[in-house]
Amino acid sequence: MLGALCLIALVVVLVAAGGSDSDEEAGRTEVTTAPTAPPPTTAATASPDGVFGPIPGFTYESAPSSVVSDARDNFERGFRGALDNLPGVDVDVNQVVVGMAGRTVLRRGDEVALALAVVLDARWAAQVSPDDALSEFGSGDPSERTTIRGEQAVYYTEEGADGLAAYKSGTFLIVAGEKGNRAVLREIMTGLLANAS
Repeated sequence: MLGALCLIALVVVLVAAGGSDSDEEAGRTEVTTAPTAPPPTTAATASPDGVFGPIPGFTYESAPSSVVSDARDNFERGFRGALDNLPGVDVDVNQVVVGMAGRTVLRRGDEVALALAVVLDARWAAQVSPDDALSEFGSGDPSERTTIRGEQAVYYTEEGADGLAAYKSGTFLIVAGEKGNRAVLREIMTGLLANAS
């Protein structure tokens, strides 16, 4: 199941970031969900791991490193392309993505989603509104937009899987899972955003 869920989630994430899917898969590694201190609020110093604090009813496992690495590469390419398309964005940065972490999310031992936290360079993040940041996700249909814990978020569907993306203080949070599971994705995103506060 891990391979199938990771591939579905990776396709969702990579398509949204302008990449292609990968057929690599890795083994499981338990990750503890002990309380962690909230991450710093600036994108330049924020830890992507900080958002993976406890969420009632869920546990985490490490996402396969190949999934996280491929997603990071595709986000970097996607964000660089977006720099050219956003009016008023004028930054010269060598690396847009400065941190990334991923977890497989489980409920009662069953995999339900893949979650990614992508921290952007503060110089880039300072010039991008949440609306612009989320414009790369979803169809643009306003019904796909939502607010979670006061933050803008957008649902999207690709390759038979659902995803939910939010942007807070220079960090993208992405949760992807099987199609038709939006309530679970929202519950996970609510927890991630609470941990990011």
